[in-house]
Amino acid sequence: MLINKHIDSYFYLRNIMLKIIKNQRIQEKIAILSILIFAFHSLFFILNYSVNIPITDEWHFISFAEMVLTNEPFWEFDKFVMYNGHGLIFPNLVFVLNIFLFSWNFSYLMIFGWLLVLFSSFLLFLILRKTYPKIILLTIPITALLFSPAQYENFLWGMASTQLFMISSSMIFSIYCLNKVNSNRLFIFPAILSGIVSSFSGISGLGIWIVGFYSILMQTNWKKSSLLIWSVASTMLLLLYFTLFSQKVIFGNEF
Repeated sequence: MLINKHIDSYFYLRNIMLKIIKNQRIQEKIAILSILIFAFHSLFFILNYSVNIPITDEWHFISFAEMVLTNEPFWEFDKFVMYNGHGLIFPNLVFVLNIFLFSWNFSYLMIFGWLLVLFSSFLLFLILRKTYPKIILLTIPITALLFSPAQYENFLWGMASTQLFMISSSMIFSIYCLNKVNSNRLFIFPAILSGIVSSFSGISGLGIWIVGFYSILMQTNWKKSSLLIWSVASTMLLLLYFTLFSQKVIFGNEF
């Protein structure tokens, strides 16, 4: 009798698993639920362990905060455009907003970085759903890695959380837009804008121009015009970036 119950339970669970495997909507719901679970676990981690004090490179931006608060032209700050070889225009603009709204509260920068990772997770889910819907559950391990506590140095460092996650999220958004060029060629423009944000958030963001070029090569519609627009935009951006790099690059010293 007990053996029969175990057999019945086995086949019941087996049927449930088969339904999940075959039902795309159930898989998508599981994937979204996994994103939310990992995301809020990470948020709980940040809220409990974040400390509102500057660390490492953030000490070099104290004079920048003073310029913002005293209504000086903060864009003339020597590290506003370039710092340690990285274009930091967009992270610095986020710092300006943080200084104005929250008196340069580093915990809010960490939460902002968390929001960017959450945004990236949903973008990756949408990309997988469109390109490889049969492996949509791959969202689970991807999200687990993105929100892993092993990233504590990034999640609990306001400057790094803002900069690094701005790079990754803008690169992913650019790829997402490029995947839509087949259906609407106008998506090339938000892809370029996102590439600009990525490039001037950190030097690793420049990689989007190479990735985007190969992404467009895989398209079937509007390939030539999209390649031309993307190539012109990337050439102009890279020329501007390395011109600024040669003129403005400043390598920080240890505090």
